[in-house]
Amino acid sequence: PPPEYWKSAKANADTFEFVRTRHMRRKVEYLLNHCAEHKNGCSQQIGGCTPFRNVQVVEVNRIENHMLWRRFAAGQARSGQNSHSWAEQSRPIRCHVGGKDERFLFHGTSPIAVSNIAAEGFKIPVRHTLSRYGQGVYFTDQSCKAHQYSDKRFVLQEDGSRLYCMLYCRVSTRKEHDFHVTDDVRKNRYLHGMVQPNPSDEIFRQRLPEEQQAFDSLVVVPGQKHQVHREFVVFDTAQAYPEYVVWYKLDESSVKVEGKLMETEGDGEIYLIVKQEGKWMGNYTIKKTTKLSRLTEVYCTRLGVERKSLRFIDPKGNEIAKVYKSFPILLYSVLSSHSMILMI
Repeated sequence: PPPEYWKSAKANADTFEFVRTRHMRRKVEYLLNHCAEHKNGCSQQIGGCTPFRNVQVVEVNRIENHMLWRRFAAGQARSGQNSHSWAEQSRPIRCHVGGKDERFLFHGTSPIAVSNIAAEGFKIPVRHTLSRYGQGVYFTDQSCKAHQYSDKRFVLQEDGSRLYCMLYCRVSTRKEHDFHVTDDVRKNRYLHGMVQPNPSDEIFRQRLPEEQQAFDSLVVVPGQKHQVHREFVVFDTAQAYPEYVVWYKLDESSVKVEGKLMETEGDGEIYLIVKQEGKWMGNYTIKKTTKLSRLTEVYCTRLGVERKSLRFIDPKGNEIAKVYKSFPILLYSVLSSHSMILMI
């Protein structure tokens, strides 16, 4: 049977309902804010997470789909496990809330995809060039990682704010295998192409140790330079139930990015040393002909903001674009004159 707190009576229908739940809004808001590993953004990876802080959850909708629930519960029964059914009022505020093999995890997605997932469940893509750890469904207990897959797909509100969504899912991980990313793993293209997590799969046999036994889910362990977030991959869609749709907004007010110019002796290379909120973000080689608009493009892409929202000010607060009224502005001349600060 479905959880007792479900409201839908259409147990035999193949339809689904979105049911607004007031009990989960503050709990999920707490989780999103406290499960963000990199609140100020992640600079350790290309395409890393954008600043994810002061999250405001607008609404949480519970997905009540009896067909999908029966499929999930049947899988639990086959593995000898039972799904936990706390009342939402007493639900623990953490991701690992079930037994040894059941978790609640985040899945970043788009508003368009939500209805399809709610109706039919998750689907595993046949071929996907970005599936580093096999052809499965990917989840995480770090909300900033899930936001990577939500931040470019939002609903623009009338007041100009952005409404994002992600799923908070019940996931039966069952037998887990901790996977550490090493240089050799990276050179061997990770586990790209693995379909089944057992020795019958060619990629499994090629890229995992010979003594490795079959498992049900892969836990990608963070901590290495090539993997900064924890991810969970399941290879059977019956192992996951998309229980909640979370609609949220971010604090997208000013993010201070500082740029300092350094010219090395000998080779004459010019570097732009960039810090965001006081944290080092990287060094960029520039030329004296590099245009300011190029830096605009780089940082708007990294921070997920529109180009028109990026302003350049000097340490005294004067807007550089107003001082240099003509565009394009040469980045080198601006930095040499102003020790530039970028203000989003």
